[in-house]
Amino acid sequence: MAITIERTPDHLQPTMTDGLFYTISSDKTDQFKYRYIFEVYVNGSNVFTGKSTPNPEGLGVIDVSEVLKTYCNSTILTKKDTYVHNTTEYSRYEENDVIDYYLKFGEEYATGLTASVVQYTGADTPGNPAIQSQTRKAFNGTYPTNIYANRQDFDYGPYVMSGSPIQYQSGLFLTNSPRIMDVGLNDRGTLSFFNYWLGSYDYSYGYQALYSFYDSNGSLISSTTLDNFVSKGGGPLTGLTSEMYDNGIIDSNSYLYNIVNVASGPWNISQTIGLPTGTKYYQIQMYGVNQQASTSCPIGYEPGYITSCGFGYEIPVCIPSDAGSSDRFYWPTGISQWNPDCFYISSYGGPGGEVFTGGTNYGNQCGLCYDIQFGGLPEGPPNVVDGSGTPPTYSAVSEVFQYNIEDDCDYWNNKQLVWKNRYGTFDYFKFQKRKSEGLNIERQTYKQLPVSWGSTNPSKSRVSRGITDFNVSITETHVVNTGFVNQATMVWLEECYTSPEVYLIEADGTLFPINITSTEYIRKNRGNTEIVNLELTYTYSNNIRLI
Repeated sequence: MAITIERTPDHLQPTMTDGLFYTISSDKTDQFKYRYIFEVYVNGSNVFTGKSTPNPEGLGVIDVSEVLKTYCNSTILTKKDTYVHNTTEYSRYEENDVIDYYLKFGEEYATGLTASVVQYTGADTPGNPAIQSQTRKAFNGTYPTNIYANRQDFDYGPYVMSGSPIQYQSGLFLTNSPRIMDVGLNDRGTLSFFNYWLGSYDYSYGYQALYSFYDSNGSLISSTTLDNFVSKGGGPLTGLTSEMYDNGIIDSNSYLYNIVNVASGPWNISQTIGLPTGTKYYQIQMYGVNQQASTSCPIGYEPGYITSCGFGYEIPVCIPSDAGSSDRFYWPTGISQWNPDCFYISSYGGPGGEVFTGGTNYGNQCGLCYDIQFGGLPEGPPNVVDGSGTPPTYSAVSEVFQYNIEDDCDYWNNKQLVWKNRYGTFDYFKFQKRKSEGLNIERQTYKQLPVSWGSTNPSKSRVSRGITDFNVSITETHVVNTGFVNQATMVWLEECYTSPEVYLIEADGTLFPINITSTEYIRKNRGNTEIVNLELTYTYSNNIRLI
């Protein structure tokens, strides 16, 4: 084979990073007029074809970040034809906030100085590029803070919801906002999280949101859950009694479900499950399948699931790499808490588990798999999908967010802003609109003759103009402030000041796009421990025309 893929980007990376490049090599680079050829495929479609000259070491370095940025985006619209801040259960973005991509590599060269250039597949055969990379995922984001920006690969591990979460370290939502927020009853908000298959063997198990409501004494009033279904705006599951996320690829367009938003603001929650009377604060946490105790598989085996023949149980094990879906196996006696039975492969991928060995010649004859000596049916182990319809027991897989409900008389006509954050999702904060408003006026003028010299009776009218205005425009300038905020809030609000996409949320839920015009943001360092009040200046993105 002529072409070898030497380096591939990590499985899930932000598009605005320096790590989205491939390195390839070939044993043909000494040929005349040699160049590497590559094709970029996004969600199964060929979107770009390029060529690369070998570097001094003979390697092809293919940077695809600029291409992927074009096809990876997220807007404030959702797939349910509404805005994300109006989410009442779950929602997914209208555009491709996450994309699946892969590359195909080939090469071209001539056999002599004057010979014609011929395109090759990358495997010594004339034709289109055919050496295909593994499928990777990219999302519309960047690094959360500057201190991480010198890293080649974004560490997405803390944002995968699949284990016992450690606050601020694992099971993270896609936001840098403080985990304890003050909100008003009419404030809107959502939390975004990675969901479903994220590449390799990584799954984010955000199956349901747990809402817990507390009174002013800190006593629990009630709690309820919202299941992450397609019918509720999320997915890809249609019910918690159906297949689990990692039972194969439930939906071939898996990228459609990789970022999901769940209702978090008081207004959003009140539209669906309601806020119990007397609620002073509430907490939100995602629940799902805890895979923290998953084990790696030895050489020759891959993580996967097996199903007991005829009984519908799903059990995580290490499957022989060369085993097929038609193979039947006998669970060896004495190595498990489960009774021996006849099992077949349900799917590859998943957490792994005990090494699955042994075999039978039963083929598709499930009746021969029933072993009455050992009771036949296996007992229900952890992380099993029960085909009878009983959902598994879920455990916490995310950090906890707490919202304190504060009285908001709105004397100052406060405005809630929503903006695109560093992860390509949206954050919310209410600013106090009590500082100042102004107009920036721009006009152009020309000198108009005050006497009608060309008329039959030249004269000057009392209202005749000399200098005349044309192309007059006004831009409203608004200065708002945060009120006194702590260090965590101040660090987070930097993303609002630097965001390329900011909106005002009006009282009726409509949006008005604005542009932040503040050109400086003073960070508070550790030596300055006082709370501070930040000012923000913005203009409307659309202004009225006067002429």
